[in-house]
Amino acid sequence: MKPFLPLVLFALGFSMTTRAQDTTRVLFIGNSYSYFNDMPVMLTDLANSLGHVVETEQNTPGGASLQGHLNNPTTLSLIQQGGWDYVVLQEQSQKASLPEDQVIADFYPSVAGLVEEIRQYNACAVPLLYMTWGRENGDAQNCSWWPPVCTYTGMQELLTDRYLEAADMTESWCVPVGMVWEDLLGESGIDLYNNDGSHPSLQGSYLIASTMTVAMFGSDPGPSAYTGDIDAAEAALID
Repeated sequence: MKPFLPLVLFALGFSMTTRAQDTTRVLFIGNSYSYFNDMPVMLTDLANSLGHVVETEQNTPGGASLQGHLNNPTTLSLIQQGGWDYVVLQEQSQKASLPEDQVIADFYPSVAGLVEEIRQYNACAVPLLYMTWGRENGDAQNCSWWPPVCTYTGMQELLTDRYLEAADMTESWCVPVGMVWEDLLGESGIDLYNNDGSHPSLQGSYLIASTMTVAMFGSDPGPSAYTGDIDAAEAALID
């Protein structure tokens, strides 16, 4: 078992159980950090290679926030369709790392509102909070007035704390992509960032899909022959 697998299972905060059904239905609510490089397709293909059938749907417009999704008719309609096994919630990349008063006023209530909506229409669904990662060189847009985000490390620390806190507050699961991202950055030379220093590279999106697979099915993706069109050696390090 790779080092990051216990990390993922720990951050979920629940014992993993096998979902006894033919198809696992996953709804992604977020933005480009979810759809970049067709990550939901990567998840489907990786899970399929391990014997799981996954069907995904998404509402992930660029730059969208969870507060925006809470008032988005398309998002609400998708949630209210019901029948989802997992609903993945991904916040705009900077919001959860802002000062505590803003997070308390915006991020936490948005998560709580969406989780309430999910549970109202999907009795058996698991809300999954998709923890994102710090920007490669910190958040240049907010650094001048909020120094903790001036570096990758500072931004990641805040994202980790806030996502785990939101999961605890709403009794949801947290998929700790940002923590796995940080762990891999420290152990390998794999470039997880797109050229903009924010979005994931193809390798970064494969890491996301791999971490989601662990969260949803509780099994090591390492035995899979699927590599998501990245180098097989890099895929092995990520898995």
